[in-house]
Amino acid sequence: MRGCHNENCWTLRVSALPNPRECAYCASVMPRLAEWTLAAALALSLGPHGVSAAGTAIVSLTPTADTGLLEFKPDYNLGANLDLPSGTLGVPAGQTRSRMLLRFDLSSIPSSSRITAARLRVVVTRSPDGAGSTVLFGMHRILRPWTEGTQHGDPPGGGVGHEGESTWVHRLIPRDTWGTPGGQEGVDYLAEPGSTERVGGPGAYEFEFGADELGHLQRWLQHPEENLGWMLRSQVEETARAARRFGAREHQDPSTRPALILTLETSPGPTPPAITGFQWDGSLAQVHLTAEPNIRYALEYSPLPRGAPWSPAGSTASTNQPGTVTLTDQPGPATKRFYRVAAQP
Repeated sequence: MRGCHNENCWTLRVSALPNPRECAYCASVMPRLAEWTLAAALALSLGPHGVSAAGTAIVSLTPTADTGLLEFKPDYNLGANLDLPSGTLGVPAGQTRSRMLLRFDLSSIPSSSRITAARLRVVVTRSPDGAGSTVLFGMHRILRPWTEGTQHGDPPGGGVGHEGESTWVHRLIPRDTWGTPGGQEGVDYLAEPGSTERVGGPGAYEFEFGADELGHLQRWLQHPEENLGWMLRSQVEETARAARRFGAREHQDPSTRPALILTLETSPGPTPPAITGFQWDGSLAQVHLTAEPNIRYALEYSPLPRGAPWSPAGSTASTNQPGTVTLTDQPGPATKRFYRVAAQP
C-alpha cells in the first residue's frame, strides 16, 4: 500500500527474512534529504534449530570455542587448529600431557525448554601408531573463564599465545594463570567427570551426561554466564602414548567437528503476534500488533536484519485481554534501522 504524509512519500510492503519462521513488514521512508529504512519483524525464539510448538526436539550444536592445552609447548595456544590433542604424549615429547577445552552456546534454546538427555560427540582423527587398546577419557566441567585464541600450526599444533589467549600456563595471557599449569582440579575444573568413555582409534565417540550434568545444562539456559564448557581429559595421564587428536570446530569435515546433542521437551511459547500496521510521521515510528493477555511485547532494533546485535528501543507493552498494542521508537535523522518484536510470558 502507498501514501504520503507531510510531503514524505513512503511505501509499506511485506518482506521475507532468511528464516522461514519469521514474518516481517518493511517500510522505506524517504524524506527529501535522507533515506530511512525501517522494518518490524517477529523473530521466534528457537531460531533455525528448533520448533515453535509443544513436543520433543533434538538439537545438535557445534562449539563456539575450542582449544588445546599442551604441556610440551606450555606457551602455545592451539585455538585455530583443525584438530586438538588430549592425553599423554610419547617419549619424544617427554611424556607430557595435553587437554582439550570445549564450549557451546545454548542461547538458541528457549529457557522454557526442559533438557531430558544430552551427549557430547567427538571424533578421533589420529591415535598412536599401532595403538590397539582403549583409554578412558572424561568430560570435566570448567569452573573459570578461558578463551579459544587464534593460533595454529603443524603438529603438535598452535603457536605462541597472544594477549588474552589460553595456554598450558595461562587461562588468559598475561595476567590470569591456571591454579596449576594445565588446570587445577577443584579450582579450574571439577575433579569428577560429568561423563566418561573409553576411546580407541579413529572414529566417533559419545559422552552421555547424567542427571547432575543435565541439571547444570538446564541452569545454563537461565544463567549463560556460568556456561564455561568442558575439559576433555585422559583419566590415566600417567600412561604414555595414550594421547588422541580430536576434530576441532574448524575441521573442514563438518561430521568430524564436536557436537553437543540435546533432547528437549518444549512448551508452546507465545503465539506470534500479527503485525497489523506500521506508521511513520517524520519523527515517530509506530508498530501495531495483535496481543495475547499477560505477554510482554518489546520493540528491538538493529542496523542489520542479520549478523548484528539487537538493542531495546525502550518501548514495551502488554494487555490483560486480547487486543491491539502499539510499540514506538524515535530514531535520529538519516538512520537505518530494522525492528523486531520480542514476546515474553
